[in-house]
Amino acid sequence: HRWMYTGWSRIAGGTFGTVYQCSVELGEPGLVAVKQMSRQSQIQDRCIFFDVFSEVACLDAIRLEKNVCQLYDYGVDDSGYWIVMKYYATTLKKWRLSLNGSLKENLP
Repeated sequence: HRWMYTGWSRIAGGTFGTVYQCSVELGEPGLVAVKQMSRQSQIQDRCIFFDVFSEVACLDAIRLEKNVCQLYDYGVDDSGYWIVMKYYATTLKKWRLSLNGSLKENLP
């Protein structure tokens, strides 16, 4: 399914993968965030399959919640594992830091 995503632009990266902003070729939602994680290449490398499976399972379990990041697609190919989610213009950490008052005061 990776062919559906074009204009890959790196927006973040770390120990557990790299996140890209991409366009969707087949219409909605327009922009998405694709988290790309490398597959294990050597037997002594850390196996991330369990981490990927757990993340997808959690996102799938709460997929109908409107206040949670939406999971659109996921898969594996020669380049590694990938998870496609709704694109947000900021990170959760930056959003929380921008709130005035305590977290409790900002919850509905």
